[in-house]
Amino acid sequence: MTAPRRILVYGVYGAGKSTLAARLAQRLGVPWYPVDDLLWLPGWVEVPVAQQRSRIE
Repeated sequence: MTAPRRILVYGVYGAGKSTLAARLAQRLGVPWYPVDDLLWLPGWVEVPVAQQRSRIE
């Protein structure tokens, strides 16, 4: 069995997604990326959709 290339942790706000993702990443020795950092600029200004897609790729 090969290791997954990506793991998506999904849920509502305040559910502990970031905590779970950080712990999984640490345990598995892989990087993790908070989605808020990819989709929002300082001051909660939304990143344009095309740029969001580019960042996520």
